[in-house]
Amino acid sequence: MWIVFFLQCATSAPIQVGIEQGGHSFQNLMRRETTSARSELEAGTGLDECKESGFPGGELRKARKRWASKQLQRDATMKIPHDNATIVYAVRGGKLYRAGTLKVGGETGDAYAAGDNVFCEALLWRTLRRFPELPDADLVLSYGDTESPDSDLMRAPVFTFSPPRDHDDGDVGFPSPYLINEALDMKERTALKGSLVKQVPWEKKMPQAYWRGSLTGRSHIENASMASRESRAQLAKLATMHSEDIDFAFTGVDLKDSWGKHVTSRMRKIYKHSLHSESVNFYEVLPQYKYLLDVDGVSVAWRGLPLLASGSLVLLETGERGEFFFQDLKPWVHYVPVKKGLTDLMAILSYLKEREGTARRIGLNGRQFALTNLSLASLECYCLDALKFMSEVATPIPLPELQRRYDIHLVPEPDEHLRIHN
Repeated sequence: MWIVFFLQCATSAPIQVGIEQGGHSFQNLMRRETTSARSELEAGTGLDECKESGFPGGELRKARKRWASKQLQRDATMKIPHDNATIVYAVRGGKLYRAGTLKVGGETGDAYAAGDNVFCEALLWRTLRRFPELPDADLVLSYGDTESPDSDLMRAPVFTFSPPRDHDDGDVGFPSPYLINEALDMKERTALKGSLVKQVPWEKKMPQAYWRGSLTGRSHIENASMASRESRAQLAKLATMHSEDIDFAFTGVDLKDSWGKHVTSRMRKIYKHSLHSESVNFYEVLPQYKYLLDVDGVSVAWRGLPLLASGSLVLLETGERGEFFFQDLKPWVHYVPVKKGLTDLMAILSYLKEREGTARRIGLNGRQFALTNLSLASLECYCLDALKFMSEVATPIPLPELQRRYDIHLVPEPDEHLRIHN
C-alpha cells in the first residue's frame, strides 16, 4: 500500500511523496534519523557543533543586526493578523505550540494531503528533539510565496520562505517546505544509493543551459505587454531563438486569479507556442548538463538545493527575493549571476564556454555548499539559531498565560509518514 502526499509549491507542480508502508525507503530513513537524533542528544550537541559542521548563518546575522537596538512589546509576537497565512510557533519546555489558522488543502484521515505546515512543523520538532536545551522562544512564520501583507505590520521579526535579497528592512528567511522535502529526499538518496545525485564528469556533461518548470509570474501583472516581459516568458523567447544553447520546456502553466483577462490570455498564448515536457527527476537529469538556470516565477524559484547539489554551474537570475541561504552564496564562487529578465544570459553563456575550467570550479563549489549547508542536519542547525535569535529579541510569555490569553495549542508531532494523528 502506498500513501501519497502532494505539496503545492510556489513555482512548480505539486511534489508527490510516495511512502510504501512496510517498505524500506522513507520509513527506514525516519527510523535512522530518529536513532541519529537520539545519539546527538546523548552527545549534547549545540550551536558550537553546528558552526563547526556548517550551516547558512548570513540571514540571521543580518536579522540580529537589524533588531539589536529595537525594543519589542511583551506580546509583539502574539499579535498576528487573521489572514490564514501567519502562524506563531511557541517553544515552551521543549514542546511546540501554535497559534493562528492556516489554509491547507486535502482531507484529514489516512489519505492526507500534506500542507506546507506539516513539513515546517516536522523540521521544528526535529530541532527540538536534537537540541533539548533550547530556550523558550516564539517564531512567527508567514506561509506563502512571500510574506503576508498584513504580517508586514507586525512589530516583531517575521520569517518567510522568500526573504528580500538586498535591503535590510524585510523579513527573515526560513527553509521553504519544498527545500525541507528536498533535504529529506537528499538524506534518503544518500543513505540508499551512497550518493546524492548521479555523478557525471564535467567533460561528459552536455554544453547547454537546462531549465524545466511551470510558466507563471508575479501575482500582479499590469497588462499583456508586461506579461511578455516576465522572466519565464523571456526565457521561452530566448530558447526559441537559441535552441542549440538552451534545453528548455514548460512542464505546466500556473495562471493566477489576480491576473486580468488580457494577461491570462497572453500567458496562455506563450504556453501554447512553447515546448512542453513531463516533470523530471532533477537529481537524475540536472547533472547531465553543464549549465542550469534558476529563473524566478511568482517569486524566487525554491529550487536552489537540487541545482547546486548537481555539480553543474548554476546561472541565478538576480531578483528581489531569495531563499534563506542566499546571503551565504558568493557570486562567481558558488554561482554566476544573470540580470533580471535574462538580458545578458547569452553573453554569459558564451563567456563561460570559453572558460571551462572556471565554470567547472564554480559548479563544484556550489555542490560543496549544498552538501555542507543544506543537509537536513544543517536545516536543524538553522532552526536552532533562529529560535535562539528569537529568544534574544523577544521575552517569551509563560505557557499558562499564553493558554489563558491566546488560542494556542500543542502541535502534534508528525509520525514517520508525516501523518498527523488527532
